[in-house]
Amino acid sequence: MDKRRTMILGSLLADSYALGTHWMYDTDQIDAHRDRLQQLIGPVVPRFHANRKAGEHTHYGDQTLMLLESVARSGGFDRQQFQGDWLTAMQGYDGYLDHASKETLAHPETGAVSDDLGGAARIAPLVYRYFDDPSMLNRSADEQTAFTHNSPEAREAAQAAADVALRVLNGESPAKAAAAYAGSPECPESLRFYFLLSIPAAGEETRSAVKRFGQMCSLKGALPSALQIIVKYDTDYREALYQNILAGGDSAARGLIIGMIIGASGAPLPEEWLNAYVHRQKVEALLDRIDSKRG
Repeated sequence: MDKRRTMILGSLLADSYALGTHWMYDTDQIDAHRDRLQQLIGPVVPRFHANRKAGEHTHYGDQTLMLLESVARSGGFDRQQFQGDWLTAMQGYDGYLDHASKETLAHPETGAVSDDLGGAARIAPLVYRYFDDPSMLNRSADEQTAFTHNSPEAREAAQAAADVALRVLNGESPAKAAAAYAGSPECPESLRFYFLLSIPAAGEETRSAVKRFGQMCSLKGALPSALQIIVKYDTDYREALYQNILAGGDSAARGLIIGMIIGASGAPLPEEWLNAYVHRQKVEALLDRIDSKRG
């Protein structure tokens, strides 16, 4: 499997893997299920994802798949097309509606002013399509994020994740790519703080680091937490995602970013997870469709 496909499957698979314990903040409760956590499972506490079963997605993964479908239909990112596709899908959506989604449904012209990482975390389909066009990638990552998470922090985080993913696709290791981006002029000062906070923390135990940074959805905690895991585990996809869910909280949004960036290295994805992933064939077909339209 080429690195671009590993990247996007790695991102979506990470969300599916996080489904079982997503938004469980009590790590003792997570530990009670450790014997099941080496596989894809359905929600342990179905408060948020009651209509989902093992191998499916949280709402973050579902929306990433919506973006992939929109890119495949258009042959690229069309903001109006994506917004229309998203609104149509979300008006009849049977999954969890978070605050950003509710606000966007109510005010699609402005979106929600949210700094949650979940909006920026959807961008793997755009990195797949625009891996050879950084300018278009940055623009499309910004626009798709702003539609539902219209805050400067969320939009900057999307462009940062895209930049790091491109660096990895181009041969840098995930850890080196994160450090290189942090030292680059492209990194805004507002995000440099999170990079410089998380990189030295790679020597810490992940659960402790995530609790210190914050287990929450806001990128103030979620971004440095995701970066700590990326730098610490580098190309070890399975262990990175395992430690991510053990840390609790918004493991799904973090997972989409972690899985995308480590997946971009070509790190092997657990075959048993891929076999249990409900949407694998659909994703592969959509990627084939994007590639065919690229010529």
